Amino acid sequence: MKIKLLGSGDELGIPVAGCLCDICKRAQQNHIFKRQPAAIKITTGISVTCIDTDLNQLNHVLDRSTCDQLFLTNYCNEHIKGLDQFNLPISTVTPIPVYGPADNAHKKLFSHTNKAFSLQQPLLPFTTINFDGLKITPLPVHAKCPSFGYLLQHKKMHVAYLGDTCDLPETTTALLYGYELDLLIIDCRFPSDTDIKYQGSNLSLALKIHHDLQPKRTILTHISHQLDNYFLHVNNVLPNNVSVAHDEQEIDLL
Repeated sequence: MKIKLLGSGDELGIPVAGCLCDICKRAQQNHIFKRQPAAIKITTGISVTCIDTDLNQLNHVLDRSTCDQLFLTNYCNEHIKGLDQFNLPISTVTPIPVYGPADNAHKKLFSHTNKAFSLQQPLLPFTTINFDGLKITPLPVHAKCPSFGYLLQHKKMHVAYLGDTCDLPETTTALLYGYELDLLIIDCRFPSDTDIKYQGSNLSLALKIHHDLQPKRTILTHISHQLDNYFLHVNNVLPNNVSVAHDEQEIDLL
């Protein structure tokens, strides 16, 4: 199983339009520091699964391979941006199946006029779907709207993708702890002193979840320019097995 981080930023991305902070100026000068909204692609050698992939990212994926199924953590704009304008390549006949939580917000996006996607029945919490050996289990999370994280299992590898969360219910924490995760990819939008409410996770919460779940490795994603600016000026604040994501990062899980 290979995981590629198509994006690692929050909905504003980096650089933020009109912002003159050190991070945004750096990203304007050097594209390697840019961040698109957080999204991932999972490749098993048999199928390609995307999670929270917007229009630009999906076009990028299809230029190089295919997308067999698309999962959404929720229907906030950063996860569905431009998908209503997406058209499948002429060579593609089958619409892309789309999976996500139960939320009426999806009805406008995936109307009968958009033939690129085939909206599936809402996912049920903790109910696993198997795609040619890749098992995907929707996980309830605390967020500002109906949302899921996802447990990804392939062969002996166990990965949790919690791309948009304000905390975890005890049931989700207990399940993930029991799997002895090889990798945790988790929302970490703000510095620790930020009052997050339902805006996303901050550094102290992300590190608490990392401590609770005890994964072998954790990658922080959904990064805002505020948090990037914090990391730019403060060194050595993360445990050895925790790192900050970057766009186009690839992880091989054998």
